Amino acid sequence: MLQEQGKKVGKRIKRTGRSENNSLVFITQSVKDKADDDGGNFGCHFAFDEKDEREDILKSLGLEYSKESPENMEMLKDLKKGQCIFSDFYGRVGKMVVHCPFEEMTEAFRTQEDSASSKAEEKFAM
Repeated sequence: MLQEQGKKVGKRIKRTGRSENNSLVFITQSVKDKADDDGGNFGCHFAFDEKDEREDILKSLGLEYSKESPENMEMLKDLKKGQCIFSDFYGRVGKMVVHCPFEEMTEAFRTQEDSASSKAEEKFAM
């Protein structure tokens, strides 16, 4: 919500959320899209690995990272396809698997066609 219009709409929804039984679901591909004033306005986080944003992801989840204590960074690096780090309303954090129960939905959201190289990547990814 870095654009002015998005900020206005987001601010209005956040402020009326509980009183109107409304819930804001903010989805982005980059943790950097979160504005500084969003602070603690998110109840749950689903954080998928993004190599270039790992430190920012850990920071947004309130997880420590240092060279002396790299456990959280290692957990993020080791995520497989469909896994994320989840933080709930109570601040509990852990690894989670997101699974689509319906094959039709998986096909509907497919963003790329299978090719020889994509099949080779899948074969050696695990």
